[in-house]
Amino acid sequence: MATQDQLYQGKPVSYWVEALESGDDAACLEAVESFKDCVPILIAALGHKHAEVRGAAAGYIAELRERGHAAVPTLAALLRDPEREVRRLAARALGSMGREARPAVGGLVALLADHGTAFDALEALERAAPEAREAEGALVALLSSGGASSEARARAARALGQLHGASPAAVEALERALADACEGVRKAALGGLGALAATASSPAPRTARAVEALLADPCAEVRGLAAAVLARLHSNEARCFPPLISAVAEDADAAVRRQALEALGGLSPQGPTPSRSDVVRVVHRALREDPDEEVRCAAVPVLLRLRVEKEAAAAMLRGALEDGSPKVREASAAGLAALHPADEATARALLRLLSDKAPGLRAQAIHALAAIAPRMEEAVRVFVEALDDVSARVRADAARGLARVAPPSRAVVAALVGALEDDDQHVRLQAAQALSAVDPRLEVALPLLHELLDPSLRSGRGNAPPPGLPREAVARANAILRLRPENQTALLVLLEALRNPEENVRGWALVALAEMGPEARYAVPALAEALGDESETVRAWAAKALARIGREARCAVPELAEALKDPDWRVRVFAAITLGEIGPGAGAATRDLTEAVDDPNEDVAHHAAEALARIGEG
Repeated sequence: MATQDQLYQGKPVSYWVEALESGDDAACLEAVESFKDCVPILIAALGHKHAEVRGAAAGYIAELRERGHAAVPTLAALLRDPEREVRRLAARALGSMGREARPAVGGLVALLADHGTAFDALEALERAAPEAREAEGALVALLSSGGASSEARARAARALGQLHGASPAAVEALERALADACEGVRKAALGGLGALAATASSPAPRTARAVEALLADPCAEVRGLAAAVLARLHSNEARCFPPLISAVAEDADAAVRRQALEALGGLSPQGPTPSRSDVVRVVHRALREDPDEEVRCAAVPVLLRLRVEKEAAAAMLRGALEDGSPKVREASAAGLAALHPADEATARALLRLLSDKAPGLRAQAIHALAAIAPRMEEAVRVFVEALDDVSARVRADAARGLARVAPPSRAVVAALVGALEDDDQHVRLQAAQALSAVDPRLEVALPLLHELLDPSLRSGRGNAPPPGLPREAVARANAILRLRPENQTALLVLLEALRNPEENVRGWALVALAEMGPEARYAVPALAEALGDESETVRAWAAKALARIGREARCAVPELAEALKDPDWRVRVFAAITLGEIGPGAGAATRDLTEAVDDPNEDVAHHAAEALARIGEG
């Protein structure tokens, strides 16, 4: 508890404690309201003589949820309070704590006999259920009671499903509840049986039969849930499949057909059994003919899980590439990418999709082609063309695809070099990575890259780059550095970018220079100048780039010493690190580093001390 002299809402804690203990109801409620986030005061209020105060305290503890777990013993005792409303609020507070409420399970079970408190007690038991085995008998009785409300029966079913190691009596009660007149209870019983099936080694065949019967339920939600639960109860016996096959082929509700399809995929019959051939047949029919596009899409992953012979599965998916729905065509292309059949017919079908209006489908077709058509001349051609697609996703996938299928021809390399100018950063990155895969030694790409950055640099006339380089120039220079870090042409572009009026351009140029490490040693004067930039982010990256250069940055020691006084702690940290990396050559900064040892920032002080030690080692 807080100390007595601490102020809370302008008054000492002692004032609120005295108010809580006084006989004035208004003052007590005011105290509880004031301390609604202070568990010790609320626990004290649970024992107050006035029921309204006890109830208010329980209500505030409910809002604290698990943070109020220290109140569980007191709340458990409050379940026997003479006032029903207090008992109800105590049960609600316990319900907010989940498994922490386990010590109160006995008291919660007792509340089930009172219609006024049963609802909140059931909610608490449902949340504490995994640890509430002693509640099973009462829950079974409530679920089987004709006098309990449908909501109470549904909650009892859900709570039973959450029990760890439920008894056969609980399973039987849930099975009986599958015939309940209320669809909410039937759904809750199905959910309970599905949850129990996850922990049961071999569910009883009787349970599966009871669930199968609900595939003919008048409520579509019940039928769909029954299909999902049936997959959890399966033992891959042949008798498990016919009701699901019928649901896929005949149910009037699309959601039920989709859930039955997914259940068949979960069952995955193995071997050349009659059930297997029937399942493949109904899945293929759903892919071709179901009127709902979501059902047709759902058939694709099910078909893959059934492990149909690759050539037959590819033929089915190729047929679906002609579907009128872009979503189905895209799902089928994704299925082919996962299947990666190496046949000409599939590649041709995917090539036709590259003229589709849906960008997602074009991207998926490229992805699939890259997986199944290595070194296919026509695929390379269309990938190069796709680098000009209006969709950035398609352009990025085309660059990624070229990395897999393209030979190092001048046309391919030139196309990828051109993609380094793309407006989209992800496309530029994919193009740079593809270049490193297609032309790892840059024998074809390097002259093109030089020309792209600045023709005057290639001419050897020594002319300065044009002022105001855009972000794209920095991105291209960075891409070159990733491929060939020693390239000085890219270094010149990055140095020019440090004078760009846009902070973002200067920042990204410094990121690229930092990635160069010691290779950026010719940039030290420019980096030292950048330590005085108006942007704290730019100054921090300049200091970081100098730290990566290390000993070769010694000519920047005066600027680094001054940077130890920078208002931004990141600049001070990297300045101290760099001076340490320079070592004995940074002796001129000793006095500034000594002062920095007392820096209020612990990291700055630590690295300043380390730098002094490294300078002294020389």
